[in-house]
Parts: sequence; structure tokens; C-alpha cells
Amino acid sequence: MILGDINSKSPLWHCPETDEKGEKYEDIINLYHLVVQNKADQQPTFQGRAGVAINIDVTLTRGNLNTYINGWQVMEDVTTSQHSVIGFNIDLANKDDKQFNE
Repeated sequence: MILGDINSKSPLWHCPETDEKGEKYEDIINLYHLVVQNKADQQPTFQGRAGVAINIDVTLTRGNLNTYINGWQVMEDVTTSQHSVIGFNIDLANKDDKQFNE
């Protein structure tokens, strides 16, 4: 699992456009078969001072780990940072440990 403020744009994490840095991240995501957990129906992960609202914070998983993630959401009014807190659940109940390691 990778979580980060990657300061780049791509439709893969629900930005309306792609920038050069975003294209590089897209290549890495495709190369390593990563899954973007960001959800389109959530508020932007970043709210800038100049009114900029965009998704530049990304949650990535690989393999079967994406089946363990649920409830991914951008949480409102939790911090005074320009970056919102991202919350999600990792459900390990009734999961096969071997499957988790794939």
C-alpha cells in the first residue's frame, strides 16, 4: 500500500487533466499493476488558499490487497491543513493469509 501527496494530476485519481508528473505516475501504476483507491464521488483531497480544489493525494494498492480496502473517503473538517485526511478500512476478517501476501 502506498499513500502519498504526489502533487500531480491524472484522471486515474479523478483530476480533470493530466500533467507531466501525472503521466510518470501513470506509467509506474501501470508497470506495477497498482490500483488507485481514490473514489470519484468524494470531495477533493486538497483545498488551496486560492480556491484550488483538486485530488493530489493518492492511495494505491497492489494485488489482492485492494479487496481488503473499503470505505475510502475524504474526511471533512478533521484538520486545518490544506490536505484533507483520508480514511478507509482494512478488512482482514475471514481472509486467507496466503491471499494477502500475493
